[in-house]
Order: sequence, then structure tokens, then C-alpha cells
Amino acid sequence: MAGPATYYTAQRIIRMAYKDAGLIQDGDEPSGEQYADGLMRLNDIANLWQTQGLKLWLNQDLGVPLVAGQGNYTIGPGGSVDMAKPLRVIEAYYLDNTGIRRPLVVLSWDDYFRLSQVNQI
Repeated sequence: MAGPATYYTAQRIIRMAYKDAGLIQDGDEPSGEQYADGLMRLNDIANLWQTQGLKLWLNQDLGVPLVAGQGNYTIGPGGSVDMAKPLRVIEAYYLDNTGIRRPLVVLSWDDYFRLSQVNQI
């Protein structure tokens, strides 16, 4: 069952841990120092679980083959790139035939139209 956005936060986990341990009472808030200490301990626990095989972050490097003269691609089942649709794209790069990677960066609309040749594919 999904909860509100503020439900699954480090702050809530730390507050509830202090409450479950009996270190704070109902309605009390941990101090800033207690939050800082709790966050360090929470990070330690997550790091330990990763050494035990827990996979918290799974990023994949997926290749999208480029087609000459095609400027737009649809990623997903039945799209121009037929694969499972990624949850999000973190970053991208262009890999040329010599193996050199050139990063692709996000441009604002204004920056894009200030380029000298925006109509060239």
C-alpha cells in the first residue's frame, strides 16, 4: 500500500526508531544532533545491507542504435526502439564508431534556439 510522499523518509524512520527505542515520547521530536546521528546510522545499515546482496539502485546502460535521417525516437514496446520503457533516463552519451563517448546534455528551450544550426539533423 502506497503512502503519502512524506511517509517514507529518513526523518520518519529515524523519529520512529527513537520512539520505538523509548528515547522520545509521543509528540516529541528528536533534536538536530539526534537526527544527524540517526542518519549516519541509517546510512551504515543501508551500506551493510548492500554488502549482503541488497540491490538498492539498479542502473543499466542501454544502447539505442541511431538511424540516419531520424531525429526522434520512441522508447517502449512497439516504439521505434522496441524495448521495455525505462523508468527514467539519468544521463546519455553519443558513442561514435571509434569508441569515443560524447555526453549529451539537456538544453533549455532558449539555449537550443540560440544554436547556429537547429534545423540540421
